[in-house]
Amino acid sequence: MVSRSSKVLLKSGDALEAIRQAGGVVDRCLDMIRKEAKPGQSLSELDRRCAELIKSASMLPCLGEVRKLDNARPFDYAVSLCVNQSAIFGAPIGYELAEGDLLSAEVGVSNEGWHALAATSLMIGAENEVALTIIEAAHSALEAAIAQIQPGAPLRKISSAIEDTLRKYPLIEPVKEYGGHGIGRSLVEAPDVPNYLPRGWPGALLEQTLEAGTVLVVSPIVAEGWARLHRDGDKGLVTLDGGLAAHVSETIVVTESGHELLTHASKS
Repeated sequence: MVSRSSKVLLKSGDALEAIRQAGGVVDRCLDMIRKEAKPGQSLSELDRRCAELIKSASMLPCLGEVRKLDNARPFDYAVSLCVNQSAIFGAPIGYELAEGDLLSAEVGVSNEGWHALAATSLMIGAENEVALTIIEAAHSALEAAIAQIQPGAPLRKISSAIEDTLRKYPLIEPVKEYGGHGIGRSLVEAPDVPNYLPRGWPGALLEQTLEAGTVLVVSPIVAEGWARLHRDGDKGLVTLDGGLAAHVSETIVVTESGHELLTHASKS
């Protein structure tokens, strides 16, 4: 997702605390999905339970805001649930999880207009070696990217870390059409955080440095094969060549001494 503004808006005080609280609700939703996503579980039930958790915290689901920015049809659900070849924006309807599925779950929450977002990928039931490798690659790329976040670091280091990590996994590529971004009052803000180092970007964008108070969503989306996506109805954006896909992300704030995770989706 590409931000429509180039201005990075710094957060502190009450704003940052509101994002942190929203992140806690995102974590609770993803924890529930990890526990309840088993063979036979319906996607719609997982969505219903996420909606309940968000409502009980007096907050609002907000993934629909991404679809508005993307000029797609409204996304009226609390969680995006993507299975196997589906990478992002999967509608949680019309499917029961099966043994061996690769599930990617993304939750966004708005707390008094301040947003947090995170995603995780996991296996359902029996383990599949290819799927496990794709999930491992996504998590490794996320971990490497987060390690680069500190004040004064060039933004390109995050993108380079993701790209360099994925090179260690043959036949797994980053999805280039979508990636990370800033977050705050809007679900998608500046700066854009690509999952690769764009060779055609102006040098000023590639060398943009991180400041304390910048809140980012770092969001490796990876797939086996081409890693090119197309829309497929309620399945959202799926791989063109049928390769499996995984999606992991965290909301992170740059601090004076490094960074702080505002969500914890990458935990086991």
